[in-house]
This record gives sequence, C-alpha cells and structure tokens, in this order.
Amino acid sequence: MKKAYGLLFIVAILLLSVPSWAQNTSKNNYTGTWTNNSSWLDNSAPTNNGGYNPDITIQGYITRNGNLRIDNGTRLIVNDTLWIKGDFTLTGGGTLILGSNGLLIVSGNTNASGGSTIDLNGLFVALQNVNIANGINVDPNGAEPYVFGTTTYAGTNYSGYVPGESALQNNRPDLYAQIMNGTLPIELLFFSASATSNSVALLWTTAMEENFDFFTVERAGADLQFKALGTLKGQGFSNAPVDYQFSDKAPLQGVNYYRLKATDLDGTVEYHKIISAWFEGPTSIQLYPNPVENYQFTIAGSATHLKIMNLMGDVILAQPLTESTQTVDLPQQTKAGSYIAVFIHADGLQEKHSLIVR
Repeated sequence: MKKAYGLLFIVAILLLSVPSWAQNTSKNNYTGTWTNNSSWLDNSAPTNNGGYNPDITIQGYITRNGNLRIDNGTRLIVNDTLWIKGDFTLTGGGTLILGSNGLLIVSGNTNASGGSTIDLNGLFVALQNVNIANGINVDPNGAEPYVFGTTTYAGTNYSGYVPGESALQNNRPDLYAQIMNGTLPIELLFFSASATSNSVALLWTTAMEENFDFFTVERAGADLQFKALGTLKGQGFSNAPVDYQFSDKAPLQGVNYYRLKATDLDGTVEYHKIISAWFEGPTSIQLYPNPVENYQFTIAGSATHLKIMNLMGDVILAQPLTESTQTVDLPQQTKAGSYIAVFIHADGLQEKHSLIVR
C-alpha cells in the first residue's frame, strides 16, 4: 500500500509540472499587443525572445512591436491576424503554422533555420527579406505568400516564383493600402444573407474596428456588376464585437450577390468576401412533383418557354410551352441533383424555380 501511495504522489507531482498549453492563447475577437497581458486568456503574455512555450495561438488581432523569436520546439499557430513590426526568427525546432484564415505580416526580415518547420495555409506578407536555411521543412499547402524583398533558400536565391509588392498591390489593393498606412480598419467575424418571402436580410459582425468610418452594402445579379444599396455608419474604434444588419427590400429575382465595402476614416477602402442568396420572388408557375421522380413533372401557368439548366449554367432541356398545364419529360441521361427551371413569359420576364431530380 505504501508503494501505491508513493506512486500516486510521483504522478501528481509530474502532472503539476506539465506546462499549461491554454495559457499561450490570445483572446478571441480581441485587438491588442503581444506584450500586453490583457491580450491573453490567462492574462500573461508569452516570451517573445525564445524560451519554451509549447503552443502560442493567435485567435484575435495581435501586434508585436519589435522582433519575435520562436524556438525550443515552440509552435506559433496563427488562426487570425499577427503583425510583427520587427524581424521574425524561427529556429531551434520551432514551428510556424499559418491557418487557412490566418494573416501574418512581418515588417522586418524573416529568418528560418535550425530544423524548423513552416506550414503555410493562409496569407503571408513579408515587407523585407525571407531567408530559409537548408534542412527547413516548408509546406506551402494553399498559402498566399508575398515577399517585398529577396527570398533565399539554403543560401541561394530561391528559383521558384514568389509574388512581390506589385503582386499584392494588384491582387489585394485594399490590404496593400492598409499595410502601407500601418492599420487594418476592421476584422469581420461573419457575413450572412437569408431570403424571406419579400426581402433578403443581411447580418454581419465585426470583431474589432480601428480608424473605421462606414460600410457600403453592394449587390449584383448574375452579371456580377455590383451597385451600392446603402451605407451603415461604423463605430470608429472598438475592441468588442459589433453587430450590423441591413435589409434588401427589393432583391433581384433569382441569384443575388452581396459584398461589403469598408471605408476607413482616411478614405482607405477594403472589400470583403462575396456571399449569395436565392430569391424566388412572386411566382405564377406551379411545378410538381418537386423533387422530380421518373424524369417527369407537370407545370401549371402562363409561361411560353422553359429552360432547364444545371448549376454550371449548361442547358439540358429547352422547349416551348403551349398549354396552361403541361407535362415535361427530362432527358433519360439527366443525373440526380439540383437544377434551375427558367420560365420565360410573353413579356420577356423570367421566373426561376429550384428543381430537384432524384
């Protein structure tokens, strides 16, 4: 029995000596600096000049004013935004993991050596040089890297193409302008669109706002030619989530694409991701059964022509409609899935319905 108690005591001591990995995670939806204890879940900032930290995870918008060194087996995991306003050194078996939604900006030089690992999935912007020593494991995955300076690999100029400053300016002009100005105006948590019987409701939330002025809500149809619908004033400066909503009271029949244009107080503009919503609108056509079985369905209404398209826009059936109630036979090779039925009326107006084939 004494041996059992002794073993339990040793196990307890070992458990107490294990470092807490959660202590090195920044607060989600939070904007702050690396050295500020308030930026971290346990109110204790991790070291920035080496030392053993099992994982350092970035969940908010964190700025590191000065150099950052990751070594001794530490993993730096960037799931949101990290701006290092200095040199970034990865060595001593350290690992950089840039998530698919992550953004890493390094104002100084980036140096990787000492058996380190670089796993890139997100957006990486280096404003100076990138130097990668021999023996470094680099996995670019689906990364989008931009290097303003020179990229060297194992002591020689890297033979592959790495986009530079002009590429970022062309591909992401708003991000380029914000980096040049030294600020990112907002961090968007989500953006959604939901169609009702007579409108489309848009909802979005910002995690932070800095030097931010207003949103412009833009809409486009299938031609993707965006036009402004309205504007909403921003908070200017905020470290807490802010909810916004906008109602499109006259959506287009069929597909509607929406995007947010964010304008900073100094006039800098940033476009955010495009989302879509399908609006049926008032209908004069009945289509049944839907889902369709045995390649046959019935329509009732006053349209003059019918087109059936797949989601790629390929027409699989086109025919005139001569009766107010008519049976339609789909081609036997029609595969199960989702389709769009387009009814054309005598006045040229189109009415679209979603069609499911089993």
